[in-house]
Amino acid sequence: MGGSFIFETSAWVTSNAVHSLNVATGKTGYVASGTIGCVVLQGQYQGDLIVQQHRYFVQGGSYDPLYLYEPTGKEIGIVGLDGSGMSKVCPLLK
Repeated sequence: MGGSFIFETSAWVTSNAVHSLNVATGKTGYVASGTIGCVVLQGQYQGDLIVQQHRYFVQGGSYDPLYLYEPTGKEIGIVGLDGSGMSKVCPLLK
């Protein structure tokens, strides 16, 4: 992540907000709405973030998919449709 600190704050009723802090410059940035699942530790997406988000179906109801984000806030793509699978994607979480 190149000297970035990733943190989460309270934001909305249904979702938190994920932010980054560049340790060298002190500059903060908004990454995404949601809850931090984990940081990818190895492989092609090393340093990227798994974020659980709260989304709504057009016809009503909601779901909590997992998305992959760069620490800059660029969405890479969906990882899973159901946040209950977080422990499979982020095995250090119990």
